[in-house]
Amino acid sequence: IAGAAWWLTLPVDPPVWLAGAVLAGASFAALLPGVWPSGSPDDWSAHAKPVLVGLKAVLMAFALGAAAAQVRDTAVVQPPYAGRDAPVLMGGWVNDIDASDSGPRVRLLVCSIEGVTAPPRYVRVSVREAGLLTPGRNARCRGVIGPPSGPLAAHGYNFARRVFFERLGALGARSDGAVHCRLRSRRIASTSSACG
Repeated sequence: IAGAAWWLTLPVDPPVWLAGAVLAGASFAALLPGVWPSGSPDDWSAHAKPVLVGLKAVLMAFALGAAAAQVRDTAVVQPPYAGRDAPVLMGGWVNDIDASDSGPRVRLLVCSIEGVTAPPRYVRVSVREAGLLTPGRNARCRGVIGPPSGPLAAHGYNFARRVFFERLGALGARSDGAVHCRLRSRRIASTSSACG
């Protein structure tokens, strides 16, 4: 966990090769006690060997956590969405509907966003009422969307980091608190390959 936590708290991503190199180095170092010649029981190396094995195990666990964080980071990275002040047309599949105090929020598996060549994987938009918008439905929505905001205070909760790992690339609502969505005729059983 410590390796993953360290990786996620860095201000910038380290080089791609770093976690693999540390993991390979820790793995190699873990093999050394087996080939290290044993001295007499009173020798300092006999007492140092268990300590070194423990340190190497900690280093290996740290490297595994960092490598896991890097793999997850690489798996969810997507082009950033800059956002616009004008409403845009977006099309996709309703993936989920979240309840909130201000009304339902629809999570779309995005197929297209007007004027965007590489849209984010998911967009969450606020709607007045869900109505027939149920998971698996194809919908077209028009509204103002923008990237998730970062922390409001220094060292505060970073909402953008959480939604990054959920592959949620944009959030939206009109000034009156809703986005207009219409159903399209098709329905699918699973959204996993809806746009492909």
